[in-house]
Amino acid sequence: MNDLILTGLIAALIGAVGLLSYALGRKVERNADFKEKEATMAEVRRLRASLDDSAVVERLHERYRR
Repeated sequence: MNDLILTGLIAALIGAVGLLSYALGRKVERNADFKEKEATMAEVRRLRASLDDSAVVERLHERYRR
């Protein structure tokens, strides 16, 4: 009986460690995705701001004229 309780306790401990590892891994992945998205949005803002310059717009029109 005592071995059964000890085995159950060890299994619960291993399960808890597994769940904690999984949760921390997902959090790290989410943070990495957020940082990548943040960098992409900064690049988009920079590129959109450059379209305020008429010289840039003219150069793009000349380059990609149909």
